[in-house]
Amino acid sequence: MVKIGIVFGGPSSEHEVSLAGAKNVLEAFESVDGYEVLPIGIDKDGSWYTGAQALPNLLSKADKNMLVIDVPEISGEDVVSGQVLPPISYIDECDYIMLFIPGNFGEDGSLQGFFEVLGKKIIGCDVLASALCFDKAMLKATLSGYGYNVTPGADVHLDRVDITPALYDKICAEIGTNKLVLKPTDNGSSIGLSQAENFEEFKAGLAVAGKYTNHVVVEKFIAHKEVLVGIIGQGENLFLSALGQPYEVTDEVFKYDEKYSEALPCIVPAPVDTSVGEEIKKSAADIYKLVKCSGWARIDFFVETGTNKVYVNEINTSPGMCNSSFLPIVFNHIGLDYTGLMKKILEMAISDNAK
Repeated sequence: MVKIGIVFGGPSSEHEVSLAGAKNVLEAFESVDGYEVLPIGIDKDGSWYTGAQALPNLLSKADKNMLVIDVPEISGEDVVSGQVLPPISYIDECDYIMLFIPGNFGEDGSLQGFFEVLGKKIIGCDVLASALCFDKAMLKATLSGYGYNVTPGADVHLDRVDITPALYDKICAEIGTNKLVLKPTDNGSSIGLSQAENFEEFKAGLAVAGKYTNHVVVEKFIAHKEVLVGIIGQGENLFLSALGQPYEVTDEVFKYDEKYSEALPCIVPAPVDTSVGEEIKKSAADIYKLVKCSGWARIDFFVETGTNKVYVNEINTSPGMCNSSFLPIVFNHIGLDYTGLMKKILEMAISDNAK
């Protein structure tokens, strides 16, 4: 029996997203033979919870407005207290660790490094791939250096510059437009995201992003349709999903609360020209290998309206895993239901580890 430690929660702003995905993951494992699941939950204050009551306890304390699932009732006798220090003896029982923590602390390489120090094998991206993909500025620089199209933009370090109209004018001149998208370089799921078309909106957008980081990425807004693809595996052994188009084509960007307020539609297969679809799939596989992703990830692209020019937007090494999340949807289209998806990830990862 292979023991899999399923880690969820965490202190990031995406805590509730992680819990919702973990609920689906744990339920899927109930019908997968040959594996024993060891739940490992981390509260917003950093406390650790283990065992069958880990998830119910975290769900009972979560922000219900941020959850996209129904929260089961938890009785008084099932309430447990978290422990301040990581449960090392419990973690030692795990043959593999799977992290389902998007955002800071879980997707940025921090926890990956912690578990690697403990000698645990991780099913998913390691420290390098996680950290690189999580930092939008570093990822853009890396991909641009290898010849991939990325959205034109500029970096603003809030602790190094004065926010003035002159700065705004300089950035607009460099990018070539006054229609801008602002986002924290080291956060996920559209948290802290805003748009600006004048200095006052630019200043306000920097203030919003500045709640999460001192480093803000400012990008040119490109009219586009977004196209995403899921990938499982590592090295040359990769399995790709169908292409999906989340949302309809729009002149706006979706913020965090808009993404998670309800299940948004995902068009599968994405309505793109055959040549564009082939370019996206080839680029996705090549980029996945280039940045040394493993386990599973989702890569998002922009297809520019009118030109069909393809831009790499971002790589999600811990994408949403709710039933209604984009990754399960695009894999379901090619015959992998949620349980099949989890089984495929495990089988490919364990097979690669055995080589």
